[in-house]
Amino acid sequence: MEIFKLKDEDYFLIETATKTARRLLRNPNITPRQIIGLGNALYAMERLPESTHGVNIKFGIVYDLGNTFLNEKRNVVFNIYEDKFCASMNRSTYDREGGSVDLTELNWNICTDGHVEEYGDIYYLEDHIKELLNLGGELYVDDDSHIEY
Repeated sequence: MEIFKLKDEDYFLIETATKTARRLLRNPNITPRQIIGLGNALYAMERLPESTHGVNIKFGIVYDLGNTFLNEKRNVVFNIYEDKFCASMNRSTYDREGGSVDLTELNWNICTDGHVEEYGDIYYLEDHIKELLNLGGELYVDDDSHIEY
């Protein structure tokens, strides 16, 4: 079994991801498949720093506002794999006359092989998640896990 080498900041991020998954479970429009996916994510996060064989899930909030002339997209996504735990926060804007701008505000990757990528401030992530939900951001869950419990 592989083990993640986690620091205090990583545990803070895992706690934020766990709170987010629990908050998303309270969404009145959640589907049964999304409930299962978030359950798999919670199970895998609860086991950290131990890896979970067969886990492969992405979840978060996606906010999309605008039309074909002017558009803004923002998202917060957590990824949990057997050998990697990731968090990202991205923003993109599109103006038909001015083009598009993509901005990565957070890119945090922790791998069981020791590779770490820490870009961005994780301490404002929970506030950003609340903001996206208050703006009407939509629940996003993509679960392709094959966990053996």
